[in-house]
Amino acid sequence: MPVPASAPTDDDIFSRYERKAEERASERPRERVVERPRPRGDVADMSGFNNRMVSSIPVVGPLFDKATAAAGATIQPLFVKPRNLNDLVTGETRPGSQPNWIDRYHANLAMQDEANRHYAEERPIASTAADIAGTGLLLGPASQTSLGARMMGLRGNSLGARVYQGAAGMGALETTSQLLKGNNPLDQGFLGPVPIAAAGGALGPMFGEAISSGANQLMHWLPRRTGELAGVNSVGRNMLVNALEGETPASIAEAKRRFGPSGMLADVNQAATDLAGGLADIPGPHKQIVREAFRQRAAGQGSRIMQSLDQNTVPHVPVADMTRAIEQARATGADPLYNQFRTMAVQPTKEIKALIPRLEKAGAFDLAEELSGISGNPINRKFFTGGPQKEFPTAETWDYVKRGLDRRISQSLDKAKPDKELARELLNLKSELISEIDKTPAGKVWRQARETYAEHSELLHQIEEGQKTFARNTRYDELAHELINLSTPERAARLQGARDAIQQVIENSVRGDTTARNMLLSRAGRQKLELLFGQKRADRLVTDLEAEVLGKGKVENVIGGSQTTPKRERVGAMLPAPSEMGYVSNLDITRPASFIPDWMKPQTILEGARAQRYSDAYSQIAPLLTRKMGDHNFNALTGELLSDHLRLSDLQKRLDRMGRAATLASAVSGPALHNKLLDDGDTRGSRSRSQR
Repeated sequence: MPVPASAPTDDDIFSRYERKAEERASERPRERVVERPRPRGDVADMSGFNNRMVSSIPVVGPLFDKATAAAGATIQPLFVKPRNLNDLVTGETRPGSQPNWIDRYHANLAMQDEANRHYAEERPIASTAADIAGTGLLLGPASQTSLGARMMGLRGNSLGARVYQGAAGMGALETTSQLLKGNNPLDQGFLGPVPIAAAGGALGPMFGEAISSGANQLMHWLPRRTGELAGVNSVGRNMLVNALEGETPASIAEAKRRFGPSGMLADVNQAATDLAGGLADIPGPHKQIVREAFRQRAAGQGSRIMQSLDQNTVPHVPVADMTRAIEQARATGADPLYNQFRTMAVQPTKEIKALIPRLEKAGAFDLAEELSGISGNPINRKFFTGGPQKEFPTAETWDYVKRGLDRRISQSLDKAKPDKELARELLNLKSELISEIDKTPAGKVWRQARETYAEHSELLHQIEEGQKTFARNTRYDELAHELINLSTPERAARLQGARDAIQQVIENSVRGDTTARNMLLSRAGRQKLELLFGQKRADRLVTDLEAEVLGKGKVENVIGGSQTTPKRERVGAMLPAPSEMGYVSNLDITRPASFIPDWMKPQTILEGARAQRYSDAYSQIAPLLTRKMGDHNFNALTGELLSDHLRLSDLQKRLDRMGRAATLASAVSGPALHNKLLDDGDTRGSRSRSQR
């Protein structure tokens, strides 16, 4: 039977080829399992690492995978011509329909997921590192932005705010990633990626806060073994450091200048004063330490003012000692000058003669005659009359006239209503007299004698005038006019009198030190001090007096108080102490917790330990608060307190950075842990399916 032309024969080469192809196709399994690439034994598969890392980037990774799959689906027809979707996966061609772009796109995505999963199975450590690195590529830079920091719980007004923000932010980020991967978060359950990410976002700020606050608390609790704060527990150190917060070495130095050597650490600022005042009101040994230190300072105000007067005015010298020193000067070689002063005549000039009627009107001759008679050296009144004269007044005689004018000036100022205009005219007359006598040939001797000698009565007079310096209502310029023509001994006596006036105010009344202090600190008092003793010494004295004012205010602040408080304390001390309810009376069958005594409860134990630490701190800081500013260790103490504040501040900043780093690390490692759990679950599932 002839073979039809359309049917191939066994000898046809094309028929034989087709039969062999059909036999090979019939022997091939319907679904070919893709063989996994063998792991490389030398180094990590960098291509697989990079793919896993990029896919792990939140939001960006799924978008990148989609873009890669789309690009592959677009260009694949240019290089291979598969006929169906399985050929696209296996890389082989077989008869069938040509896959479209959508099929190729989904096949590429499935191939990427399969490759990442295989990489995780073969290299679990490297895949975890890739997940962490991928997440860090996004969260690291994002943490430097305001929005990113809030989404990760790195920034917020409180821990609660950071926890809520971290949970919401990380949950939203993971939700977006899952949606981009084509997963429905609602179908993933309570242990799905989104709940785990939200939980991680909430736990991250808690973890960071635990590291920051816990380490900070530990550093505060560590005791000091050396330095001025050795032996002071953390409670006491915090009290002192907080009291000096905001102070600087310059402000501490200014406080030392204002309060002087008797100042204390408690005087540096109001916070330190309040701390000392609190210790002075709380019963305990610290109360006596603080109160006694302030009482002693208040009691020593008078002696400190006297010491400052000796240093910054003139030392107290009795008038008898001053007179004795002048007499010794006369006896040690200056006798010729004194004798010349007593005997050398001053020939009256026309100007001096013109002054005689004015001196007579002022009563200077009457007082001069009285003084000379008392001293045993009577003067000849005819020296000052007109007409021919055989002899002239001596320099000593004119000196008595000058002294008479001094008494007249003093009388005009000592009236109940001082006649300042008369005193001013008398001072002008005295200045003219001295000036005219200085112009005569005997004027040089007279001037030298006045600078070297002074009669005992004249010294007493100048001391009396000095004692009236602050009592008189004398202006600054009027006092300067009085002092301008005084000789050196007279000026020394005047200064000694002013010094004695202050001392008398201190010694003659119960609160004399306060009265003297207020008198000198007035505007007129300061001006007179500057005129008498010079600006530098007056400024130092005023500074010491102002320190006493400040110190007195601190004493009243710390240990003073109203009369009501002591009365209440006295009444309270007399009343019976309130009794506490016994153990049996506190029992309540409906409350099993009442069966446990209060002293056995952890809260009671902790409160007792805390109260003991505070009580110890009070006793430890009381000597430091009352340390004198003049103490040689005061600078070391304040320096340590200031540096401790800076040290704790820097430490807190470092610990805050550590806490933020821990929060960021938690946010970065959370997705990697979640992926690890998913990979392990998929691996166990695939193994169980293969065993079945």
